[in-house]
Amino acid sequence: MQPRKEIYRKISEALGELLLHKQVRYIGLQMGQLDAPDQSEPIPMPCILIGIQTIFYEMMTHNRAQGQATITLDVAFENYHRQFSGSIDTDQSEELMDLLDQILALMSYVRGDSFTDLCLQSEQSVSYNYSGIQLHRITFTCRTYHLIKPTTYVSITGGA
Repeated sequence: MQPRKEIYRKISEALGELLLHKQVRYIGLQMGQLDAPDQSEPIPMPCILIGIQTIFYEMMTHNRAQGQATITLDVAFENYHRQFSGSIDTDQSEELMDLLDQILALMSYVRGDSFTDLCLQSEQSVSYNYSGIQLHRITFTCRTYHLIKPTTYVSITGGA
C-alpha cells in the first residue's frame, strides 16, 4: 500500500472511536470542503478533515525512498459556545477541549507499515471567514518509506 493511503486509513481508523461515541459527526479527507460552505454539500459539525501534504522523498539503497510527511487535522465545530469564565455554557467549551485532548491521545498510537509514529508539530486555532464555524488545526509529521520500482537499463552496443 502506498504511504499516503495507509496514513489516511490508519488515522481514520483511530479517529473512528470518536464517531462511535458521537463526539464528532464526520471524518474525511481535506478537499477544501470548508473553503466555501455555502457552495458545497453541508458537513455535519463537529468534523475532522485529514490533510496529507506533499511528501518529500530522498533515495535510499535497495530501491527504497525515505520521505518526510506533514499531516494536518482540521477540527471544525460550530462556535456557539461562550468561552469565558463564568458563562452559562462553560461545560460545552470544556467538552471541545476534551475532544482536542482525545484526538491527540488517539494520534499518539498511529503508525503503519510504511510510516513511523506521528510526531506533534503544532496546534493552533485558525482564523476562519465564515461565521458560526471555528477551526482548530493540529499538525503532525512522520517518516515514510516507499519501495521504488527498479529501473531497467538496456545497453546498446555498436554493431558490425
